[in-house]
Amino acid sequence: MKSQKIISAIFFLTPIVVSILYLVFFRSLVEKSYYDQAPGWFSEMVEAVYPRFEVEKERFELSFFQNKADQIVIRFGLVSLFLALLAFKNTQSRLFSYYSRPLSKRHFNALYYIFYLGLLAYTWDWYQDFPQLTRMSDFYQGVHIFRWIGLDILNLKTFYVLFAAYLLSLLLVLLKIKNVLFSGLLALLLVLFQGYFFSFEKIQHSYTTLTYASLIMPFLIFEKKVQATSVSLSFGLFLIQLCIASAYFLAGLEKILVSGFNWASAETFRTYIQLHQQPWGMAVADSEFLSHVLPWCGLLLQLGFISILFSKKASYAILPLGILFHWGTRLLMGIGSFFSTWIFVYIFFLNWDKIVLKLSSKLSSVRKSKNGR
Repeated sequence: MKSQKIISAIFFLTPIVVSILYLVFFRSLVEKSYYDQAPGWFSEMVEAVYPRFEVEKERFELSFFQNKADQIVIRFGLVSLFLALLAFKNTQSRLFSYYSRPLSKRHFNALYYIFYLGLLAYTWDWYQDFPQLTRMSDFYQGVHIFRWIGLDILNLKTFYVLFAAYLLSLLLVLLKIKNVLFSGLLALLLVLFQGYFFSFEKIQHSYTTLTYASLIMPFLIFEKKVQATSVSLSFGLFLIQLCIASAYFLAGLEKILVSGFNWASAETFRTYIQLHQQPWGMAVADSEFLSHVLPWCGLLLQLGFISILFSKKASYAILPLGILFHWGTRLLMGIGSFFSTWIFVYIFFLNWDKIVLKLSSKLSSVRKSKNGR
């Protein structure tokens, strides 16, 4: 209990100390950096964290960058205060027991095979992108961690070898051969390939939630292996759900922190619509009512998605609305897909025990009716 209070105090005091240091010392360095007057060590740090700073200075005023720096401190403070509250109210054992999800063998197997077959369906054609990456090597920037470790663009043969290792790992996972080891390798290769895709100054969020799930799946598999009972509690499943729900919540929070509630204004919504020039979108933009209502619906869904973690009944509303959200984005702006990976990961919120039992019941009734004939 004493250690719990100490951890909570650390999380609580840290943002206070950081905020004081920022206001007294670091905020002025942002201004000096903008005017190329900052110390060398600070300029190097900015270059490492924000490599486009020199280019963006030509586009934006100083206030833009000061606001960005303020936001980093605010977000850090919010996360620290949340962790302080979590540590204060929960011991480690209580945290695991309270948030773990019941996971039967049937539920796990259905989730396991659907997820990895889905991962195969979404990524099998990535090899087609490798020749284009190598041809664009002159424009290669390298994402942050690639620059830190000095990882350059790979040659085409190496890309193919690594992708063959990726597909082999995926096959071995599906066959349940050393699946903890190969699911981990699979996740790392998945991140590696996306790192290269993102190294040309264009970042897509299509695979965000799929990647989070891939990184946690090895722990869920290991967790299920060491638990002997047919129905056990899984903290890994909760972590995957937490990452998915948090991705929506933070996307909504980001909009508010960056532009306030102006993001949900009809004018902003129409601007996005007009940028993409989709027929359905242009028709919706002509409606005053829909232009006001739809962006607020989207923002409220993103902020409210987190409720799915605390109420089973919430999933009956949140998941269908989430599908409509992504389909609407596709129809109105041409962004994403009707088979979005963001929709696919909803499998982690479904009760596969009930689904499998219902399917089995229907199949058996169909067989009986055929035999009766």
